[in-house]
Amino acid sequence: MTRMSGKIPVESMNPDACEGCPHRTTTDQSTGRGVIDAAAQLEGEVLERATGETQYKCGLCGCPLTNLALFNRVPARCPRVADHGGEQ
Repeated sequence: MTRMSGKIPVESMNPDACEGCPHRTTTDQSTGRGVIDAAAQLEGEVLERATGETQYKCGLCGCPLTNLALFNRVPARCPRVADHGGEQ
């Protein structure tokens, strides 16, 4: 079921499955979604300071991968839905 957000529920959104995906970007890169990009950049900076690891977001929806994993959601257009435990 796709909601207004354009995201669908999956069994287990694992950010590691996004490695190598052409849509994965760092949180400081623009996806053309002004407010979402700004929020993702701020969140990314905080998480990078806390963890010491580079943070990534989905270029399809602009959401940080940590948020997508927290709620087990991926964009409906995600080419790796099956890798996240969803149905293609």
